[in-house]
Amino acid sequence: MSYRLHPTKNKKLKPGEDKYYQFEVYYNKERLTIVKQFSDDTMAQLYDNELKRAVRPSVSTIVAPTLDQIVPDFLDWYKMHRQPRSLEAWLEGWKNLEPHFARIRPNCLTPGLIDQYKMHRLDQKAGNKQTNVAKRTIAKELANLSALISFAVDRELCEPLPFKIKGFTKKQTKPPQKIIPPPDKVALMLEKTRKDVRPLYKLLYYAGLRSEEGRSLKVKDVDLDRGIILVTGKGNKQRIVPIANQLKPVLEEAVKGKQPDDVVMVSSRTKKPYSRNIGRLDGAAKQAGITSHISAHTLRHCFGTHAVYWGMDLRTIQMLMGHSDSTTTEIYTTLAASFLTQQMQRFGTAPMDSA
Repeated sequence: MSYRLHPTKNKKLKPGEDKYYQFEVYYNKERLTIVKQFSDDTMAQLYDNELKRAVRPSVSTIVAPTLDQIVPDFLDWYKMHRQPRSLEAWLEGWKNLEPHFARIRPNCLTPGLIDQYKMHRLDQKAGNKQTNVAKRTIAKELANLSALISFAVDRELCEPLPFKIKGFTKKQTKPPQKIIPPPDKVALMLEKTRKDVRPLYKLLYYAGLRSEEGRSLKVKDVDLDRGIILVTGKGNKQRIVPIANQLKPVLEEAVKGKQPDDVVMVSSRTKKPYSRNIGRLDGAAKQAGITSHISAHTLRHCFGTHAVYWGMDLRTIQMLMGHSDSTTTEIYTTLAASFLTQQMQRFGTAPMDSA
């Protein structure tokens, strides 16, 4: 079974008209020729896939559900095996994937449809920003799509795809070099943040936590007497983080009057635990003289970079930050080198102390 552009019919087409495709099908040892018009090769390939399933049906392809029909069971499984933050990230990616793939059956997917999605997303703007959606973001969304299809294949809801869903190369998705502000400016920025979110931001920086780790921290996991926090990170892995002197009064106030299973960090404005959208730091950063973009996760990078700057060894930093791979921790040596280069530029520019 195969298809190609019709050898003669396309010669008389006017500009912009759909092209004629010729499909060769063998059914019950007979050769059938089908001629149809399509706007591009992708649609022709999709039709060819449908013909293949009609001629050589299997139980999995006949009853294969559409992707949006698979999603509910997938989410139930995802909730049991992944962290809440990972689930939030998947749902965010699905918002963009859904309009393009929701009504498609897994085995109807083609490389052409994936490429169309890439081109569509590259032309879109990222939220309120004036920049286009990053290739790194699109690659994560396609990884979400791949995870959904793998789930369907494992449960024999469909057949494995004959191709791999490809995002972009590592070089294309490499994040831009982070600019880490010095410790004094980070400390000043934290004091300039809104009072209702300041305790959480201080927890993220002074303990080097991920946003989800800080937002889900329970009272029972804070041992003020021993000066440690029990943090549950990715893959439900636990680690112990000592409580920094700057953080101790923040935690003492945060746990006051709460029960062991209560969440530590609660907004003083809403009286509820923080959601993922906990507010922006750009305004406070500007007041502190920081020109680079700062997010909640940047505070974790600040912790790792400043820890290298202050002389902590990489193994200690790896344990504190919960990195399963030491190569992840080694990134902070590069960031620290960049940070020191920035600081060196200030050499000789500050006024000398009077004798």
